[in-house]
Amino acid sequence: MISVRIFKHGGRKMDIIWGITIVSGLTTLLGGLAVLWFGHPTPKSLAFALGLAGGIMGLVVLVQLVPAALEYGSPKVLAAGMTVGMILMYLFQKGLHGLGRQKGVNSPIYWKIGWLMALAIAFHNIPEGMAIGTGMEVDDQLGIFVALAIALHNIPEGIGVTVPFLMVRARPMWIFIILLLVGLFIPLGAFLGQLFFTGTEAGIFSGLALASGVMAYLVVGEMIPTAYRLNPIMTELGVAMGIIIMYIIQQIPGHA
Repeated sequence: MISVRIFKHGGRKMDIIWGITIVSGLTTLLGGLAVLWFGHPTPKSLAFALGLAGGIMGLVVLVQLVPAALEYGSPKVLAAGMTVGMILMYLFQKGLHGLGRQKGVNSPIYWKIGWLMALAIAFHNIPEGMAIGTGMEVDDQLGIFVALAIALHNIPEGIGVTVPFLMVRARPMWIFIILLLVGLFIPLGAFLGQLFFTGTEAGIFSGLALASGVMAYLVVGEMIPTAYRLNPIMTELGVAMGIIIMYIIQQIPGHA
């Protein structure tokens, strides 16, 4: 079994997982540094970036995560697991919006938005880290695909956190520290995923199903709708480019 084979090389495997999740998490910094260096991105460029990340992430779910999960369980159980993942993400989002309304911090409003964005992304990063860790447990290629999708998705998120803090003239060093801490929630998620969702076929299946639901929610419930509101045409171009990139990667020898 895959899980048994991997656990025989647990130390090396965990080193790889830690490395990939840390790199994936730190891409949040790239979005922030881009804003600090180049200024606020245009709606068109942000829509393209979100569409690109959404296209790659959506294809990872459909072509990588779901087929891998079906090797361990039935379609009905997979659908149930994905539903649980999507519901958890939905409830989390609703809870954060409710918290923002209760606090009623309108002066400065951007300070509240910045912290809510940072908290939202930090806790989003936990199941994303679980997705990477579970994917690596099944197959190195799958884990790398998931990490790539999440890394690209983190760049616009870094932009989203940075812009509100700049509006209230927060010091760049504080913004850097906040983004760094947010990114480290991905390796935390990988650790939790290894703790709860690996070692048995049932655990791996549960992790893959949950990861599929989380990533599907991010694409359908957040990234693509947000990108469409910014610029529909650039969103579609980004999605198309993401699909093309994934297709090219799939054709590389050793990645089929």
